[in-house]
Amino acid sequence: VVGYYFVPEVRRALQWNSQRSGHRAIPIQGVLGTYKRLEPPRREEGFDALCAVHIDAAGEFVVREWMEGS
Repeated sequence: VVGYYFVPEVRRALQWNSQRSGHRAIPIQGVLGTYKRLEPPRREEGFDALCAVHIDAAGEFVVREWMEGS
């Protein structure tokens, strides 16, 4: 089983959220509260491999091997 962890970027999430309008916008405290509750994956959870996914400046997905603790 290969896990893909989309590494959260709070500043980017808040920026994207500020571009939403009306009921689609999430309260800032909701974004921050969810971020605080996120836990990075661990191989002990049954993964054979873990990959970290980031979004680069061009909006493309960048996938690398996940190093626990990073």
